[in-house]
Amino acid sequence: MTSTQHRMLKTRFAKAILWITLFSMAGGSLLFSPNLFKRFSGGVPKIATVDGSAISINEFKLKISQESERIAFIRQQMGPQADYMMRMMGISDDPKVMAIQALIVEKVLDKVANDLGIYVSSDFIARKMQDPYFVLQELRDSVPLSVIDQRGTISVPMLRYYLQAHGVSFKDFEESLENALRRSLTRNLILLSSYISTDELKKAFTDQVLEREYGVLIFNLDTYLKTVKAKPLSNDELESFLTEQNKIMKRYWSPEKRSARVWEFKPETFGVVINDQDIEKYYTDHKQEYLESPVQIQIRRIMLKVDDKNPMTQLQEKAQKIKEELAAHPDRFAQLAQQYSQDSATALKGGMVGFIKRGDLEDQAIERAAFRLQNDGDVSDALSTNQGIELIQRVARKSASYKSLASVKNDIKALLLKQKFDEQFTRETRSALNQLRSSGDALEKLSKERNGSARIANVSRRDTSLLSQRIFKTPHNEQTFFIDDKGTGVIVQTTQIEKSVEVPLETVKKQVEDDLYYDKARQAMKVAIKQAAEKAKTTQLSSLKTEFGATFESTGMFNQHDEKSVKKLEEKNLPISNLLSLTQQGAVTSTDQGDRGYVLKLEKRQPFDQALFMQKKQEVVAQLEQEKKERIYRGYIASLCRNATIKITPDNELSTERVPLEDLPS
Repeated sequence: MTSTQHRMLKTRFAKAILWITLFSMAGGSLLFSPNLFKRFSGGVPKIATVDGSAISINEFKLKISQESERIAFIRQQMGPQADYMMRMMGISDDPKVMAIQALIVEKVLDKVANDLGIYVSSDFIARKMQDPYFVLQELRDSVPLSVIDQRGTISVPMLRYYLQAHGVSFKDFEESLENALRRSLTRNLILLSSYISTDELKKAFTDQVLEREYGVLIFNLDTYLKTVKAKPLSNDELESFLTEQNKIMKRYWSPEKRSARVWEFKPETFGVVINDQDIEKYYTDHKQEYLESPVQIQIRRIMLKVDDKNPMTQLQEKAQKIKEELAAHPDRFAQLAQQYSQDSATALKGGMVGFIKRGDLEDQAIERAAFRLQNDGDVSDALSTNQGIELIQRVARKSASYKSLASVKNDIKALLLKQKFDEQFTRETRSALNQLRSSGDALEKLSKERNGSARIANVSRRDTSLLSQRIFKTPHNEQTFFIDDKGTGVIVQTTQIEKSVEVPLETVKKQVEDDLYYDKARQAMKVAIKQAAEKAKTTQLSSLKTEFGATFESTGMFNQHDEKSVKKLEEKNLPISNLLSLTQQGAVTSTDQGDRGYVLKLEKRQPFDQALFMQKKQEVVAQLEQEKKERIYRGYIASLCRNATIKITPDNELSTERVPLEDLPS
């Protein structure tokens, strides 16, 4: 979602959006070391105090919701690689872990803001909310996904519902808004310490811009498997390997098995009632979600290009004179565009650009200025761009159009059915579970009344289905419930547990034999990789391929930012990140990636080019400055968290040991 897709909201809702934005800003954008919060082993901590400042249950619940949406969005965008990427970035896949981390960061930043005496006045808040650039930039990627409609704009009714659903009072909201802005200012103060030396800049230029050539020695596990399989394995070797692996990880034990009674309920037959009034109200409240055509404006432009003959100061004077003439005669805009504009695409057409919607223009500052114009014929102030100065006139406006209620009625009905079923199923199931002690057939009664179906499910610890996971989280003769990925309500009662046991060698002999051969081959390949890497420090890499039974590949000279070159190397399954980590000519590294291993060497590097350095300097500075600021901020936050006094409130209702995420009180 890009920032240009958002629209300005009415003043009374603007604070709410900024509050949610900044509430998640400190936690959502940080990358933590997995060890930073290792004191919370065994799952997410209970509700805590940080340097005496309490983390409330409502704060925790709201943050869990935000982090759940963030994790779901990452998985949707990254697909099968999402979990691996999150682990590499230090992001937990448990929204509770991410929520408590984010809240701890917010609390320690609040303390810093207090210590620095940072004060946020109501006038400051008002000015910020009148600054569309601030709002659009800060809202990007920060608001909860559930309040963003299909157009990419904020749905005000959904925002209202979101705050209400998470128990956020107006008083809490006002206080959090102020704290969030103070945290934002604190972060900006922290980043002022960023400084880039000339040596750092030249090193970054060398690493990022100059071309390099790498040599790659590739080891294939199949080569070593053929060698080790030439020697048969004895029973003693197999028994020893089996015993060793079972001590380490119970590798050759039978998986634990469980049986459970399962009741399933369908939304369509649960007795949920959706009437026309419900559908009409939802359509009215969420009309932005059914946008067919967004607001469009027709504009003209006058562009004055800056160059050696036309410096910016002269252009500003010229633009001011044109603006004064247009103030008196706005109907002359087309004539003046033909006379003065240096935009070859529009000048002869009287500066006519045509109709645009938000997101169409590359220059977002120009686009924002155009959409700020209130009436047809209005002319903007002179706008500075990277090309010079522009004046914009609004010619006409087309209002947004929406899909008819009739065309989306069935979609809305399905959505409301799911929402109401989720609420009703959760409420009635909790009630039935509470009645179990006094009425042992409460679940059977619920199944009969709500057209449920019952069955026995037999699962193994190796099963990866959601049902299996929930059964294994449920103690013997206890119950839990959830809604699966198809929208079916499920109640589970574990009835039988068959524990995992060690199995004799005869039962798994073939598997043990294959695993031991594989292990021996891996060890042999690791030794070869280590020896080759040591020799590569003083020997040409290509000369080692015969000695070690490996293959050699040269990357040729390439730039790491050249997407085509990098893609070709990826297609050859070469370890790109390991290659690019080598920055000194002659540097060697190695990596073992399962069935393949690599020894990598930086063979050649493009000499330093002063002219190219000056040409790329600003680009490198911008990237290096951003990276350095992120490092400074992460390091500062990590230090604050290590030194904070964090106390866990024992035995509260959100303890993960007792309450599954789906069963959190609403």
